[in-house]
Amino acid sequence: MAIHFETTIDGTLLRVTTRGKDDGLDGVVAYAEGVAETARLRHCTRILCDERGLTYDLSTMDTYAAAEAVSKYSTSISRIAIVCRPEFLEAGIFFENVAANRGLQLRMFTDIGEAERWLSEGML
Repeated sequence: MAIHFETTIDGTLLRVTTRGKDDGLDGVVAYAEGVAETARLRHCTRILCDERGLTYDLSTMDTYAAAEAVSKYSTSISRIAIVCRPEFLEAGIFFENVAANRGLQLRMFTDIGEAERWLSEGML
């Protein structure tokens, strides 16, 4: 099953609910581009991706390549919080580190409340 997502807008926050399986690098990059394009069109600078319904299955090399691809959005998106299931956190932290090293403020969480708090830091 491919990646499927739905979005809602909350001010400058794009909320994304994702389900399915990341069954390849191309699908993950297409998902990221779809989310980023939605954020751009709706003038959202923060993104909360609830990926607890998504199964991570990328290789380490594909995870690295996906993070590199996502990091190109660092100029238009101020923060991205991704919430995953605990069993995928290690792969998520690797993704986070690769993206952060390329200038994207992205953090992985297993608790949606913590993710929302981090996204709200510094907001008026």
